[in-house]
Amino acid sequence: MTKPNRQIPIFLTIILGVLIGALSSVFLQWDIITAWFVILVNIILIIIVGWFAWSKTNENGLFNIVVMFSLCFIAYNSILPIEVGFEYLTTQDITLDYPIKFGIENYVLTTFLSLISGIMFIFGSKIAKLFSFKSKLLAKELDINLSFLGGTVLFLIGFILFFLDYSRIGGYLNAMSMDRVVRLNLLSQTPGNLPCNTFILVGIAFMAYGSFSLNRPKIKTYLTFVFCLFYLILLLISGDRRYSLYIILVLLTVYSFKKKPIKLNKKIIIIGICIYILFAIFQNSRWMLPLIVSGRLTFADAYELFMNNFSISFLLPGSTEFAGPYFSLLYYSEMNSNLLGGFSYLYALPYLLPRSIYPGFKLPTISQDFALQIHQTFYAGRQGVVGWGFSPIAESLANFGYLGPVIVFLALGFILSSISKIQNKGLGVIIMAVISPIAFNLNRADFANAFQEITYNILLVLLVAIVVWIVQYAVSHNIINNGVTSKSIQDKK
Repeated sequence: MTKPNRQIPIFLTIILGVLIGALSSVFLQWDIITAWFVILVNIILIIIVGWFAWSKTNENGLFNIVVMFSLCFIAYNSILPIEVGFEYLTTQDITLDYPIKFGIENYVLTTFLSLISGIMFIFGSKIAKLFSFKSKLLAKELDINLSFLGGTVLFLIGFILFFLDYSRIGGYLNAMSMDRVVRLNLLSQTPGNLPCNTFILVGIAFMAYGSFSLNRPKIKTYLTFVFCLFYLILLLISGDRRYSLYIILVLLTVYSFKKKPIKLNKKIIIIGICIYILFAIFQNSRWMLPLIVSGRLTFADAYELFMNNFSISFLLPGSTEFAGPYFSLLYYSEMNSNLLGGFSYLYALPYLLPRSIYPGFKLPTISQDFALQIHQTFYAGRQGVVGWGFSPIAESLANFGYLGPVIVFLALGFILSSISKIQNKGLGVIIMAVISPIAFNLNRADFANAFQEITYNILLVLLVAIVVWIVQYAVSHNIINNGVTSKSIQDKK
């Protein structure tokens, strides 16, 4: 199929959607038309961005950062409004558990903004293809054994920091017995936050780089998976899905670039659906974990409680991770009178500084400010501030109004597509692995937090890479000198 013909299904879908919408307006009530509009336009958005992601995965594999961002964009911006549209068609009501009641007309606006954002992201990515980017430094290979050793050391350091971090609030087991929201608030408010996850994620990336190389001893691969599995268990006990997903992304990104590209096919889609179901069930049952750890609930009682309360609604987008960030999009699409003019993006630079060395009071990010505002307005009597996540479309609206999606997503498409060009080999593989979580995180957190995470990761990668190269050079230099000396002695004899 030629490139021009690839666009035909997309345009046919758009035309079909318009025709259906036009015919519906003749026979249906206005609110029913609105609900169908939300459903159809979001399906069109899924097809457009999904087709783009499919074409990119055929070129570079599933774990290309542009592909991952596109798929996460669909998940966070299209699936929930489709659920809302069908719910409204059957009940003429929207029952999402938001503190503010939004009507179906609000979802029309957010759907349109999502469509514009997705299209601009694709345009930005297309523009980036006009520019070439090559770096000999980033393509430079790292010694396999030194990389694995360095990664192991980083992982062990991070593992120690993990437990030291929890010692600020009474230790790991004591923290696990607390309500998750209370625990997270205590950790954020108590000075001395330690970068344990940065060390662990970068460590896993280096270990995977050393493990997934050809003709390497399998014991390295086993050790990498054992380390990851052990840390995943600790994270899941704490109810942490985000860093659990980060570890999976890092491992699979290195595998895809170092071993064999992972393509988007039926098998991968089925695995993705299974992971979604498991994460959805986990989100709706993790509140029991502190009760189990503290001994207030047995495993048998927890199982019985789960089975008695289980509902198919647990698996719907409105009961999962996708609902929180979309709330911020609904909010800022309607209630956004004071534009920030790019401040929340520029604030990402000073936000890199830890609170302990930050000059003066460290301001909250836009998502933290949003969560605090909602808490004070609607949940003032509740212990601990609940985070809602944050939509990148909402952040663009907060900064530039309705021009925001055009400006920000055009830039995002260009930047992420440019970054994806370094993923060829060597150091570039490790950098792409530790950057990969941003494809997920940029769709559910503010820019300052996402930028802080990947900046710390990249700095640590570069530091370790420099050490590895220095050791490589030193070893190589000594071997050369010894070879020259030995030959000189033999010549004299």
